[in-house]
Amino acid sequence: MKHVQKHLTIENIAIIVAFVFALFCAVNAIASLQKNYELLSRVREGQLTNDILKIKNANLRLQQTYYKTDEFMELQARAKLNKAMPGENLVLLSKTEHTAANSTEAIDNESNELTNQQKWAQFLLGVNYD
Repeated sequence: MKHVQKHLTIENIAIIVAFVFALFCAVNAIASLQKNYELLSRVREGQLTNDILKIKNANLRLQQTYYKTDEFMELQARAKLNKAMPGENLVLLSKTEHTAANSTEAIDNESNELTNQQKWAQFLLGVNYD
């Protein structure tokens, strides 16, 4: 006991209390810094989300303005309603594939009728073997 009482002086107790207090302050400071960092990250994320939403909102306003223009109305009338301006003629083409295939076959038949030499002569000399 004497050995413990010898080291248990007022100065040593004050040093131990100061060390424990400093350790407590350091732990609280680190916890506060961590919490502030997390809150700052959340604020930045919220600001970025807000900026993105502002840009999307501005884009939607521009689209809305465009949809009100005469140019958009005219393009939609032409594309969806098959309308034309006064003085213009509207030509509707059918989307049949067999007509394109028939024309390709006709070209192939014409080119198959000529020999290779005749094709070269026709190409180089302009001689027509029809």
